[in-house]
Parts: sequence; C-alpha cells; structure tokens
Amino acid sequence: MKITTLFVAFVAFFTQLVNAQNDRKDDISDVSFYSIIPFDTAQTARPLLWFWYDGGKDGAFYETRLNFDALNTGALIVGKTFGNEKFFITPKAGALIAFDELGFDGITTEFNAGGEISLGELNKGLSFKGFTMNQFAFATDDNPNFAYNYTQIGLCGEISEEIFFEINYSFQIFQEVVDGSEPWIDMGPQIKISIGNFYIKPWATFDPNHKGQEKFIVGIGYTFQ
Repeated sequence: MKITTLFVAFVAFFTQLVNAQNDRKDDISDVSFYSIIPFDTAQTARPLLWFWYDGGKDGAFYETRLNFDALNTGALIVGKTFGNEKFFITPKAGALIAFDELGFDGITTEFNAGGEISLGELNKGLSFKGFTMNQFAFATDDNPNFAYNYTQIGLCGEISEEIFFEINYSFQIFQEVVDGSEPWIDMGPQIKISIGNFYIKPWATFDPNHKGQEKFIVGIGYTFQ
C-alpha cells in the first residue's frame, strides 16, 4: 500500500508539471497499469505500474515504474529523446530501489528506440511501427546483474476519428548475467486499442524455453498530449 501511495504521489507531481507546460506541443506523458496473469493458476498475478513524461526536443525524459524490473522494486529514470516520428532514440539511466528483501537495488542503463513509416493513403492510413526497449542493470546488492530487451513490430491505423489500433508481434527477453543462466522469454501476438486518450493493450505470451510459462498480460492507460 505504501509503494502504491508513493507511485500515485509521483504521478500527481509530474501531471502538474505537464499541465504547467502545455504550451509545448511536443510534450507527451503516459500513465498505465498492467496485470501479468499466468495461465498456471498456481502462480500469482503480478501488478505493474508505469509513468513516463517526454519533454520532446526542448525537455528531458522522466520515467518511474513499480514491479517491472523485479518484485517490490521501484525505478526512477531520466533521459533525453532525439529524433522524430519516423525514428527516435531515448538514452536514459537511473536507480532501481528495493522495497524489501525480494527487490533489486542497483543502477539501470537503458535506451528506447522506435519509429513509424506510413504505408501511403492507398492503404487507408496504415503505418508500419516498431519499438524497442533495451536495459542493462548493475546490482548494488547481492542480486546478479541482468540484461533485458522488449521489442514490438506491427501495423497501426485509424478506425475512426477517435479510435486507433495497433496489431503487433512482441517479445521480451530477461537474462541474469550468471554463468549457465538461461534467458526467460515472453513472446506472442499483441493488440492495442485507443479510444481518445485511453487505451487497452492485451498480450498473450509463451516461453519457447520453459514449459508452463504462458501468460496473459493486459494493460490499461491514458496518454496526455
């Protein structure tokens, strides 16, 4: 409960910051909640909270998240976005903070990259879109260092003036930097439906290296523009 309260307070602070800077058209921010639901009912569902703010060419990139990097772990991250809609890259770094013995204390170095290419008016406004997040985390406690990659590739388009969609094939890979460790993989089809600034993003995954690791990951969020 205390962790959630801290996250909500942080988001409220940055929401006020965004509202105070609305004269900058390239500002954008996003707040979202995800639930990771294993198909194996013996495993426990895992909630994930995420917020980021991108000030565009004149500002910095800020990000905070909970339960993403490790259980009971928060992240405070800062970076800078370069590029445009066709291609962008956001190098960033920050701290990972454990809230108990299950968490991870350390430093994270990361970059996001992606872009969107229109397929032309004859294709009803369809675009090819890709995104990747890459991370290497250095532990300052007894946990091993780890590497992570998330990538999604697909098509996006407009259903109506207020409704947009994405159809992706996505995967994520997590691996501890320990001799003999195996990568943990989630991969599978993913869709995103946006109605105005609200969106829902369901993703069904499997791990080709480990049996019984099928999951349903669903996110809901709101984008401030």
